[in-house]
Amino acid sequence: MEAPIDSRQLKAFVLLAKTGSYSETGKHLFLTQSAVSHAMRTLEGDLGCRLLARLGRRMTLTEAGEALFHHAQSILKEMERARTALTSLNKWGFQRLRLGAETAFCRQMLLPVFVRLQKEYPHLLLRIESLDGTEARALLERNSADIVLGDKPRRDDRFEFVPLGESRLHVVVAPSHPWAAKGQVVRADIARQGFILGSGANNLRKLTEDYFAEDQIVLNVVGEIDSAAMIKEFVQQGLGATVLPAWGIRDELTDGSLVALSPGPRRLTQTWGLTHWRGRTLSPLESALVNFCKDTAAEVG
Repeated sequence: MEAPIDSRQLKAFVLLAKTGSYSETGKHLFLTQSAVSHAMRTLEGDLGCRLLARLGRRMTLTEAGEALFHHAQSILKEMERARTALTSLNKWGFQRLRLGAETAFCRQMLLPVFVRLQKEYPHLLLRIESLDGTEARALLERNSADIVLGDKPRRDDRFEFVPLGESRLHVVVAPSHPWAAKGQVVRADIARQGFILGSGANNLRKLTEDYFAEDQIVLNVVGEIDSAAMIKEFVQQGLGATVLPAWGIRDELTDGSLVALSPGPRRLTQTWGLTHWRGRTLSPLESALVNFCKDTAAEVG
């Protein structure tokens, strides 16, 4: 196993890449210019490649340096997060909740849930990882979240899914769209209309495409965006239609900036709930989250 990169050298390298100056980097780190230079030579020797090149009086990155810079920023950020988390854990009575969730769920469902949690667990540290464009299992696999709130994931025996509710899905268009004027989706026109959906791995997209495939209709996907908020903005500008749950467009339906239509004679629904590792015993805090979500689920619809 290769020895890990020295974190102090890594921090100096990132600062040098940003400032382009040994003396400026030294000031930030309270080191002499020669100490910074020595650290960079040691780092290059350890990695076996040139990371820096001089351009006049400034330092620039080589191709290898660019690659390291990209990874180094993420590494240092994670180390900072780890320090923050450990500092918080030292607080008396502290409890942490790491949740993955789609942005829309946070606003429509989780806010009242967190109000209740905060009352019962006043020393709660909440960390929410955005699920937009990411599968639930991906967040769990990389240990970014302990529980994920979202739509039902693809079958995977490693995880347990706790269903909370079922949402009706609608074809969503701008008020200026021809379907909005007709008040319905014209089935004969579906294949010719442009749709803006999530990426291919998106569960909502799969539900949508499977639904229309039953009628031998292949959607004309003109945009792939893994952010429900951005999709809504594109649709509002008349750049295409999409498919979203009713709770995700409540505000837009109220202000009239979007129109929701039935996709067809059959209901199109999405099952959503909580996903976590199978066999893992939930903490009292996590169990409370599950119960509060169940209480709130009926109101989301």
